[in-house]
Amino acid sequence: ALDLYEKARAGYERTCGMHSSSGVTLLTNMGGAKQMARDFEGASAAFGEALDILRRTGTIEGLHGGQLLLNIAISAWNQQNAKKAFENAEEACAVFERIGHEAHLTQARQVVDLAKQHLPA
Repeated sequence: ALDLYEKARAGYERTCGMHSSSGVTLLTNMGGAKQMARDFEGASAAFGEALDILRRTGTIEGLHGGQLLLNIAISAWNQQNAKKAFENAEEACAVFERIGHEAHLTQARQVVDLAKQHLPA
């Protein structure tokens, strides 16, 4: 599956560029696939690139942005990076509060609480 994502990405970059909602979705899906394959560094890179695009285009404040922030927080947790998990989950909470998405807000709060327990005093 990862090879297919890389081929899709190469085709996307040649034809319409990655700086669109479809490009962000592709990067997010690549990150998820890499995370499932336990390639946490690869997942972080794909998620980070998607996040950069959302920030540059000013679209981080929507559902997709909040979900991406939560994915980054979970990926950071899997890499034992409580600080990054906490920061991204907190930002995801803020997004989900603004858009009123209770289910995702609950998830993000769980990550915040878990990560907070592992932060240095």
